[in-house]
Amino acid sequence: MKTLAYGPVPKTKKAIPAYLVVLAEKLTPRFEREGIRHKLERLNCNSGRDYAWAAGEAVAGVIRDQMEASFNIWLLIGEASFFYISICFPLAGAPLLQLAALMVLVLPLLRLRDAYAYPAEGSLREMLLDAAWTGACVIAFQEAARFMAPRLALPILNVYFAVAGAVMAAAWRMISRRQGPADPRHRELKERRIVVWHANVLFFVAGLTVLLSSQDAVPGSPNRDRLLGALPVWLMLASTILRKAHYRSIWERPLLSIVDPDLKELSWDRATLWFRDKVSIFRADLITEVGYFGVLSYLVFVAAWRWVSDDPLSVMTDWLQVGVNLVAIMLLGLLWVRIKKMNEQLAKAIEEEIRLRELERRHG
Repeated sequence: MKTLAYGPVPKTKKAIPAYLVVLAEKLTPRFEREGIRHKLERLNCNSGRDYAWAAGEAVAGVIRDQMEASFNIWLLIGEASFFYISICFPLAGAPLLQLAALMVLVLPLLRLRDAYAYPAEGSLREMLLDAAWTGACVIAFQEAARFMAPRLALPILNVYFAVAGAVMAAAWRMISRRQGPADPRHRELKERRIVVWHANVLFFVAGLTVLLSSQDAVPGSPNRDRLLGALPVWLMLASTILRKAHYRSIWERPLLSIVDPDLKELSWDRATLWFRDKVSIFRADLITEVGYFGVLSYLVFVAAWRWVSDDPLSVMTDWLQVGVNLVAIMLLGLLWVRIKKMNEQLAKAIEEEIRLRELERRHG
């Protein structure tokens, strides 16, 4: 007679619920959705709760990796600078506490936005989405703060300026993202040139904004203010001319060549960028750059001298605004290093494209 042996019945693998897979795909950045599906289908859990926990960890891991891959310190500095300038400069009495609270919320949310946009193209559509996302976060935070923590809410007029800062930050994000296109041909180079010039103009406008704010914070004669308002323009122009071997104005459009209509256009694009191609031991362009930042900082030093010398005008000085401007000038100095690098990188890419086109012409 055959003896029957009894043992534990093997458990059947429980499949992951379909809704968890769909939900995880929706929450995952778009370029990683196929990978997250395969990863979830290979899971081996004993309950729906375990599957939900494992799916959440998988999605969080993908988002974390995307945030690390997309992180750019210059992107972060630019965002912080434009929020700082837009909120603190237009009106007297900088709301520093409210600004800090807003940045603590918005800057991490922008890193989350980077994770879902990576790899970003720097397109106008992405800029509009960034502006809408950031502006919505600013408004939502301000409305919540008015009800829950009124001390952290910005004055209503500063909220409008903060939304304007969100648009400027979105423009800076577009500029930063479009610095390394995959296709180095003429169309991409033209797009990069537009991006670099946007950065140049934004930097120049931000510098003038700081200077005008300093004139309000440190009262003086109208003649002084007119002179200080004109000097940065001339110093920046002089710096641009002195760093060039052959200066070309942006208003001098080239005559197109019949043989290769793009070649002269590319040469003009390169010549008008803010990079140094003049070979000289004496760096006069650096002296004018130092002069430019010296003019921006001049009124800060005037305010400091009034305080040290017990000048009667020191009581009329807006010291909070002076401190805000000093920080802004330092931030602009950091951004200037990055903007010059952007101009140099684009000039090098255009030069390589010109050489490639000339080589193609010689070899038919």
